[in-house]
Amino acid sequence: MLICNFSRRLESDISNETLDNALTKFWKLEEIPEQRYLSPEAQLAENYYQTTTTRDSQGRFIVRLPFLTNPSDYGDSYNSARKRFYQLENKFAKDQNIKDDYLRRCVANTDTVQSP
Repeated sequence: MLICNFSRRLESDISNETLDNALTKFWKLEEIPEQRYLSPEAQLAENYYQTTTTRDSQGRFIVRLPFLTNPSDYGDSYNSARKRFYQLENKFAKDQNIKDDYLRRCVANTDTVQSP
């Protein structure tokens, strides 16, 4: 009887050791490497963030939006944007249903609310 208890204990110790080894191997495989390898674009983004992001006196982040190209390369779009805006206003003035539908979709798809 003493031998049986010993064999059960030995069997239990072996299975615990096997489980411990399996868990150790798993955690080593899942471990996040210390050094990150960034693509050149990701490295540029990281550098841009570090050099341009600050915090104000209330602890909020001040972030400058990055441009991939010089903004002056976009040309003068103010006049065409203003023209499109006035066209949209005229369309809303002619048909209240279109305006209501547009505002309803804006509120549903964003955090905006209609002012009283």
